[in-house]
Amino acid sequence: MASTDDYTAVAFIGNSYIYFNELPTQIQGLFDSTQTVIKTAQVTPGGQTLSGHSSDDKVAALLCNSPPWTHVIMQDNSRIPGDEAARVASEAVLHEHFGPALNRVGATVVLYSTWGHRDGCVGMDGTPSRRDIYPSFEVMLEKLTAGYLRYAEILQPFVPDKKVLIAPVGQAFGLVKLDECAAGRDPLNHQSLFYRLYVPDNFHPSRIGTYLAACVFYGVLSGKSPVGLSYIPRGCAHDTRLQKKFGEDWRPEEVSPSTASYLQEVAHRALGTQPWYAA
Repeated sequence: MASTDDYTAVAFIGNSYIYFNELPTQIQGLFDSTQTVIKTAQVTPGGQTLSGHSSDDKVAALLCNSPPWTHVIMQDNSRIPGDEAARVASEAVLHEHFGPALNRVGATVVLYSTWGHRDGCVGMDGTPSRRDIYPSFEVMLEKLTAGYLRYAEILQPFVPDKKVLIAPVGQAFGLVKLDECAAGRDPLNHQSLFYRLYVPDNFHPSRIGTYLAACVFYGVLSGKSPVGLSYIPRGCAHDTRLQKKFGEDWRPEEVSPSTASYLQEVAHRALGTQPWYAA
């Protein structure tokens, strides 16, 4: 894991998996609970791909901004990294565009390895899509993980002095599902914590899911375990947008202290599962 003595400054390049429930704000809350300074900025239009980001002037400006970034977090559209044909364009822009750009920035690159959709791939409307490639959560997670490892292999030669890190958020989601099954609970039951990691569209994260992601990122960015941190997220401005999407009667589930403790422990386990998650 990477750390800095003075501050952590993070540029996020991704999409709705970052702005849903204000992931950077939740990460900042975890850092604030340890009285550690972190600065963040983002370019995260909904549904965006790495290929789309490569031609976005806002991304170019973000990478040139100050303070000097200590980390750049990158995330592709959730349906692309595990699809060998679809990710050809992403691999090309990583090699031809982002690799040289990240070399100039000099920051540690962190790839946001995302989760499988709750019960197999769905489209933007939440209905089944591309099930020939992603028939289940497990298959989608396995393929996405392999895709992000491929992205890391492409980028590593461009930043030879720093290891490209992978934030295993998808692996953390997978551990929650395994825990539910081990306890004899149906992970697709509405009361299951795994089920509740998602909002009703079956692929975006709920506030609980985003908190799990934040705990994983805290570990990657700080080099420390998230276990025992006091920060628990509350309401955010994004709630209003979600209510418009899912209906005025919909309410986000708050993160309880017991759930927060459990998710911190899950993030800790996910961070220790494979050597490529740490520097």
